[in-house]
Amino acid sequence: MSKAGHYPMHAEIGSENTRKVCGAKTRADTACRNNPVTGKKRCRMHGGCSPSGKDHWNYKHGYWSKEEKQQRAGMMRLMKEYMNEMLAF
Repeated sequence: MSKAGHYPMHAEIGSENTRKVCGAKTRADTACRNNPVTGKKRCRMHGGCSPSGKDHWNYKHGYWSKEEKQQRAGMMRLMKEYMNEMLAF
């Protein structure tokens, strides 16, 4: 195996990332042309190696996460339906 299989900051040869570029805006106001980190959309210098979600070191509770917001919206919908049914009696 090559080092690319063990080191996530290098793109694997023949993977989907070899033809892509990072695309983040540089200080020179041009697009970054580095390869993204394996499995990510950005290169190592533009946040590709940073963990996200529950893996991030600053993750607290996830109250504003997409899943949590959808769950709260579903609960509110159920509560409104229940209240409408109760008021109908």
